[in-house]
Amino acid sequence: MKTITILTITIICLFGCNSSPESKNNEKVNEAKVSNELVGLQIQVIEKWPEEIDGCSCYSSRNKDEFEKREYIYMDDYGDLAFMKINGQLERFNLTKSDTLTSSDHSKEIWTNDNFELTIETRQVGQIDETWQHKGKLTLKRKDGETIENEIYGECGC
Repeated sequence: MKTITILTITIICLFGCNSSPESKNNEKVNEAKVSNELVGLQIQVIEKWPEEIDGCSCYSSRNKDEFEKREYIYMDDYGDLAFMKINGQLERFNLTKSDTLTSSDHSKEIWTNDNFELTIETRQVGQIDETWQHKGKLTLKRKDGETIENEIYGECGC
């Protein structure tokens, strides 16, 4: 009788733990999070400096702390080529419009590729040797209209 009771309790515990409603709900929540993340725009840190950017360049992070850690979300060649990592994919952009606003310490650039339009608006906040630090706003718009905005901090120089 003891053996049957112990065996029954063991079987109940094994099957009870695997089929708890809490486990099933957690799996559904995790699946939902993954699905939502894949649908929305995600700007990510560029891990490796693109080979096409050599020499003078601009690079920006979400804030000064990330900038100091070299966690850049935007890079350009100080010319007509820019890069961002979006939803795990390194996207290459071409400059389509560049305006210097009211003074030389403000700028607005529009970059495009087949999937996105990227607008970078900055103002100069400092200068160290041959680099110019800036703050501003990055606006990324997908062709279907979804838009994401980020404050940025970075620098340009040679």
